[in-house]
Amino acid sequence: GGSKRKAPAMRQATVARYRRSTSDAIQAPERDVITVLLVDDQPQLLRGLEMLLALEGDVRVVGTSGSAEDALDLAPRLRPDIVLMDVQLPGMDGINATRRLRCGASASQVIVLTLYDDPATRRRALQAGAAAFVAKHDIEGSLLATIREVAADGPTSPPDRVGAPDETAG
Repeated sequence: GGSKRKAPAMRQATVARYRRSTSDAIQAPERDVITVLLVDDQPQLLRGLEMLLALEGDVRVVGTSGSAEDALDLAPRLRPDIVLMDVQLPGMDGINATRRLRCGASASQVIVLTLYDDPATRRRALQAGAAAFVAKHDIEGSLLATIREVAADGPTSPPDRVGAPDETAG
């Protein structure tokens, strides 16, 4: 009779392992963790973004910065997959910082985050080498999807030139 008691315990342990492995697979799909450097001069927004991204199993904030200059120092050391860059920063603005980051040796992709969701700002950001653009009023709606999409596309080469996108057509 002792073998009958061991069998249910073994089955329960196997079921528990199976449940853990399947729930882990559901909660954290098989993908690499996307590392993010947050750059914004508003401490409350940085904290909010950190908390929002901390809820995601596949995204990890590796650093925060309140200025473009600080971000340009941090990015080569932290080597984030994504730099989430505000446009309006004290000193150097986020678009010039994006240009410097993308023209340097960094493989980080830049997603520009701004209050000013207008065609001129979008064009300047993309010309500077930004991979994407997210309006601050649409953070909840599109930020996570944009981060994942840009990370999935992988590193792109830095921009060769700073001109309008239609200048290369033809």
